[in-house]
Formats: sequence, structure tokens, C-alpha cells
Amino acid sequence: NVNGDRSRSAEADFATLVRSVKLDPSDKDFDLVPASEDGGLDGVFTHLDTGLRPNVFGGMDFYSDSTITTFDPKGLFSTELPKGGRSITEHCKETPTDCGLYTLTGGGFFSSAGSIEMRSVTSAYGTIEIETKTFSKKGEDLVIAD
Repeated sequence: NVNGDRSRSAEADFATLVRSVKLDPSDKDFDLVPASEDGGLDGVFTHLDTGLRPNVFGGMDFYSDSTITTFDPKGLFSTELPKGGRSITEHCKETPTDCGLYTLTGGGFFSSAGSIEMRSVTSAYGTIEIETKTFSKKGEDLVIAD
């Protein structure tokens, strides 16, 4: 049983060990590698959600939640901006829990994609959660999960 800094170090070492397990000699280390059909967006998407919610004193509180998603045209995304001039690929190798893969799906021959499938890394062990959101274009703006 470890506590404090030793606990964090032990948990990080354990996560590294789990990600490195190979059940077959041909298995590769955990890495986010987009498929050929992934991608299609490039840049930073921001979303601001504001509103009022009741508080425990009977009044109302204003809230403002801002999220950011950085898209790589080849299919990687990050929920954090890469620091120090690093690429999304470099950032995702270092901190995979900020990242995932995406695919634009739906739409038709004459229209753009109707949804975006986002596969996010949810743990230090490399588990992935899949979420599909609506995707549309309004003028020059892209709208995800309207």
C-alpha cells in the first residue's frame, strides 16, 4: 500500500505496464493510429455553453462552460491544445487521455457528413469510448451536437 507521490508513481508505472501487455508477439504498443477513412477536419473547434441554474439559497447562478477540440486532418483529435509547438500526434503520444480518433459519416453524394464518430481514450490503460454526435454546416460555421 503506497500513499502520496509514491502512489502516483506506482499508478503511472502500472498503467504503462498494462498498455505494454502483448498477448501475441505480433501485437504493437498502444498508439492512436487513424484509419484511412478517418479525418477530414483541420483546426480548432470551440463551444461555449452558458445559462442560469438555481442555487441552494433560492437564487440563480450564471454558468459558463467552454470546451475546445483540436482536429488533425488525418483523424486525430485532442481536447487540449498541444503546448510548446508540438503537433497533435506528439501531444497524443505523451498524453493519450486527452485524445482520440474521429470519422465523419453520413450525408450523401451532394451533401456533407451528417455525423461525427469520436473514439476517445478514457483511461491510462488505453480503453476507448465511442460517441456519435450530429455534424452539420451552417454558413461558414461547423456545428457538432447541435
